[in-house]
Amino acid sequence: MLVMLDLLSAAAQPGPSPSEVMTVKILKQIPPSFGRDTALVIAYNVLAGKYMANDLKRGKSYADSALAITEHINWQKGIASTYMSLAAFYGTTGYWDKANTLIQQSIQISKQLGDKQGELAGLLELGVFYWDVAGNYEKSLALFNTCLPMAAAQKDSVTLMRVYYQMGLVYGLKKDYKRALLYFNQFNLLIERSLTGAYRHNQRQIWSYNVAQIYLLTNRTQEAETMLTYTMPTIEKGNNIFEKYFSNWTISSAYIQLEEYKEAKIYAVKAAYYAQFIPSRAHNVYINTLFYKIYKGLNQPVLALKHLVELRRLENEIASDKTSVKIEELQLRYNTKAQQEQINELTIARQEQTQNLLLLSLLILVIFSSYGFWNNRQLRQKNHAISMAQLKGQTIERKRVAADLHDNLGTTLAALHWNLEAMDTTKLSAVEKAVYATFNQQVSQAYNDVRLISHNLLPDELAKQGLAVALTNLVDKMNRNTPVRFYLSGTDTLARLDGQMEFELYSICLELLNNTIKHAYATEGSVHLTQANSLLQLTVGDNGAGLTHQQKDGRGLHNIAARVESLRGTWVVDSTPVGGLQHRIVVPVRTPARASSQT
Repeated sequence: MLVMLDLLSAAAQPGPSPSEVMTVKILKQIPPSFGRDTALVIAYNVLAGKYMANDLKRGKSYADSALAITEHINWQKGIASTYMSLAAFYGTTGYWDKANTLIQQSIQISKQLGDKQGELAGLLELGVFYWDVAGNYEKSLALFNTCLPMAAAQKDSVTLMRVYYQMGLVYGLKKDYKRALLYFNQFNLLIERSLTGAYRHNQRQIWSYNVAQIYLLTNRTQEAETMLTYTMPTIEKGNNIFEKYFSNWTISSAYIQLEEYKEAKIYAVKAAYYAQFIPSRAHNVYINTLFYKIYKGLNQPVLALKHLVELRRLENEIASDKTSVKIEELQLRYNTKAQQEQINELTIARQEQTQNLLLLSLLILVIFSSYGFWNNRQLRQKNHAISMAQLKGQTIERKRVAADLHDNLGTTLAALHWNLEAMDTTKLSAVEKAVYATFNQQVSQAYNDVRLISHNLLPDELAKQGLAVALTNLVDKMNRNTPVRFYLSGTDTLARLDGQMEFELYSICLELLNNTIKHAYATEGSVHLTQANSLLQLTVGDNGAGLTHQQKDGRGLHNIAARVESLRGTWVVDSTPVGGLQHRIVVPVRTPARASSQT
């Protein structure tokens, strides 16, 4: 435990605070069977959660330290918990796609471990993500309704309170104030029954300003202002920066809806002050939107224009990101075209060389038959090198496209969605509201599609956890997002393979599954893996219409043929209009140890 204190002191410069020392003292109560590393992970995650609201840099430092230890000792439950800590950081700083990926991975690990509490925490955070980032209120409420019976079954009153609170927030955003007030009161009832001391007082404050907002919006102004007079000064004296920001932003937004701009300005000024301690472009958008609406309502055009200019600057940043993505796409296309031309030149040169050598071989066939055999072998090696160069080019292209989609286009779409959400739609006509709703839905769908495509192109779990986990996640996503139902088998006994082999097999599966979805008119599909006698058989099938002559000449199937050849395997296709389509690919197994010995 003294070693733990030394490490905590080194990570938290200039030294451990009283709360950190208290955390270490609490950890002394953990049984020795947990081990020093496990206790350290718990300590770092506790401290990460403590600092994430007020000191993001420090909170991220603790979360990174926890992740390094959990990966070193391969403690899966600790990895799932640390992913949630990191998701809080990335969500706060605007890297929403990264946060969503971490939450999904945490839920998946918890499911595999049978950790109901960890799964519940992940689902709850994902529900918050859907309304707070994606603006998908119905999906968020569906997740919260899934969490309610899980929390009740575990008798977890704290999580149950969080669910009620989040549902109150979402119904408030939907302007269903009656239901919002119902869930906020359920939240307060649990506070009264389950909590004591300072934590109870803190949660009562959160309940008070949220209910005050609803009272304002339902013409119960006197009750609202009485609650705010009691609640807001107490929040101001606290240490939670985010709660100070969010409470003032909430009340200011309510007064703007009531067109009481002087009152809105009082709370907006405080919200702006606290927002500067939360580094996020999203919060800058919210604050400037508040002030633009306030000064516009107060008929102060100069100040309204100032904040409108700042909003336009943020929009220009988003547009600049979009332009950068387009430039990268054009550069990628140019590089791909240049690479293809180089491959074509190599192919032409190979063909010319083949013709010359064949003519020469005809003249001296008997005398130089051995030479002809040797030369033919050289030609096969060159042909294999050309195929490998083409596959390498496709792999590089896939990595770049996945990175560009994930880091640039995904972030741009998410930011665009936030800007749409910030717009005041109350003064739009019915036709404009319909156009706005359609455009907002399309942007949200585009963001989800980009995220799914970028992850499927090159998933992180393929390199970290292997082909079995990657295929499990791929089939799971296909089942959630496509009309075809896929079944996966054989992965539970599949050992780790050579990295290049796993990548090629994953790419083959991805291509075949996409073909099933796009062309097969199938309702069911299957992926089956078997390994025996140093051979691996991959079978991908469906109950669709089979292959047409046009589909047999498709570029995707040519790519599959090249990948199978690079693995020195065989590929057999059975296609019938009645029985559907079956692809059987057999390749010799390459283990990681063997692959490394060859490099």
